[in-house]
Amino acid sequence: MVLKKRVIRWMKCGPGALTRQRMRAWFTHIPGRWLQAEERARLREILPTLFGYHLLQL
Repeated sequence: MVLKKRVIRWMKCGPGALTRQRMRAWFTHIPGRWLQAEERARLREILPTLFGYHLLQL
């Protein structure tokens, strides 16, 4: 529960809020969409083969 509160607080305020907003905007442009597609493709390949502590490292 404490972790959940920290995550919610982190998402709502602070100097990182502008950074998160800019990142969201960047992911709507072609390079961001390309990177996101590449990451998803790699994760689809890798995730089925991982278990336990290997998943925690991701």
